[in-house]
Amino acid sequence: MSVEVQAVQAVRAFVESAFGADSSASIGSFTYLPIIEGSVNVTLTRDELDPSELVQHIDDGRKRVLGKRAAAVSFQLNLSPTGTAAANGITSITSGLGMILKAIMGGEQLGEGSIAAAASTAIVINVSTGDGAQWALAGQIMGWTNASGVVEWREVESRSTDAITLKRGFSGIPATSNPLYNAATYYMTASPATSLAFLIEGLESDDRWLLTGGQGVGGVTIAVDLTGGAIPKVTVNMTFARWYASNETGSSITGTLSAATYAAYSPIVGEAGNFEVWTVGAPTFSTTQSIHVSTLAFEPHIAFVAYTSPSGVNTVKRWIKSRNTDSPVSGQFVVPYETTAWFAARNSRSDLAATYVAGVAAGSAVVLSSPTIQVLNPQRAADASGLAAQVVMWKGRRDTDVGASTSDIAKSPFRIHLG
Repeated sequence: MSVEVQAVQAVRAFVESAFGADSSASIGSFTYLPIIEGSVNVTLTRDELDPSELVQHIDDGRKRVLGKRAAAVSFQLNLSPTGTAAANGITSITSGLGMILKAIMGGEQLGEGSIAAAASTAIVINVSTGDGAQWALAGQIMGWTNASGVVEWREVESRSTDAITLKRGFSGIPATSNPLYNAATYYMTASPATSLAFLIEGLESDDRWLLTGGQGVGGVTIAVDLTGGAIPKVTVNMTFARWYASNETGSSITGTLSAATYAAYSPIVGEAGNFEVWTVGAPTFSTTQSIHVSTLAFEPHIAFVAYTSPSGVNTVKRWIKSRNTDSPVSGQFVVPYETTAWFAARNSRSDLAATYVAGVAAGSAVVLSSPTIQVLNPQRAADASGLAAQVVMWKGRRDTDVGASTSDIAKSPFRIHLG
């Protein structure tokens, strides 16, 4: 036994096959998470209940009765692309971040790319024969490299065989054989059923903890620095139904702390990108849709409550997604004060869509999308440089531009694409 620096540690995650079970026998299948040093906070609790029986001396006390266990973990991950450009014949992949997003948001769609076929337009893209199925679902995304060498990303509205209709057109028309990229898409579902196990590892064998039956009860938050002064980050707040110490697991979790391998992980600063807002159902591209914001925020509202049962794991049968009665996603941005357009958008209650792209290359981009938003409470203010600006707030709801589709990915009020 020795005293070690707390920052020397590793965290691994695993998708459980049985809620809250001891998964120590599957340690080799756990995925290392590239968690930011210093951001991990682990709280291990066990109820310590007072039996409250009478005492016969004024100075006496009672031995506590131990009850159920629980654990809470908060941490930060870089909002990182996977590093894999899902071009023709290449399927996008799941990263450690993707595993967490799928568990908490509920849905994942891994897409494969293709190439453009003849007779495409900026809005309806013809892909190679038989490849239309790779964008079969409204809410998926397509990337195309424009004349400036920047990959533009557009979400899919519908598909007819090998013709893909986009919610909003590209700035140009993809030429025959131009690469078309897909991405790993994460979307909100009504009832996420996945639970996670975490292995928290310190340097010493007695500082190892297996946490099981985990879900993002406290939700996720996203931080984006448009100045390029920081890497985009996701903060995750998870609760676990049970924990095991290193001497309680069925299989050993002790030994030398192994070197972590962070797969599908290619972080970017994201100072180069684009924030665009346009009218829902108006697919024609315009340069005026690019909004020159100094700050912005996307705030998905995701939380869970316990479905309890005496036969559950420490009374938790599973975690159930709870409803946010305000909105499933909200946000804001700061834009120069040049016109009263945002006040007009609030007054008209216009249905708008907002997309932020960090990065300019396939395999090195992150796309945040709120496909139907309502502008609220625009206010005059000064920006960080003291220039005349306005703070524009918005709230989102389920996607209204999906044709006849009713699937979760199509209707999701918030989507994250890792390109």
